[in-house]
Amino acid sequence: MYMCPSPDKIAFARKGLDAAEKLSGAARAGALTKLSTQLHGDATKARDAPRAHTLAYSVENLAKATK
Repeated sequence: MYMCPSPDKIAFARKGLDAAEKLSGAARAGALTKLSTQLHGDATKARDAPRAHTLAYSVENLAKATK
């Protein structure tokens, strides 16, 4: 059974993505990398860890694609 992330976790991820979107270049990549690291840490405690890690990997890929 899939358990949705808590509203706090969703708000945290959205806030981090919104903040990173306002940046560019290395600053954006750094913000996304930091968010990804935090999401991976949260995913280790998640009930559906694989799905939570998928979100973290997606953010990590955004950071890698940022120029």
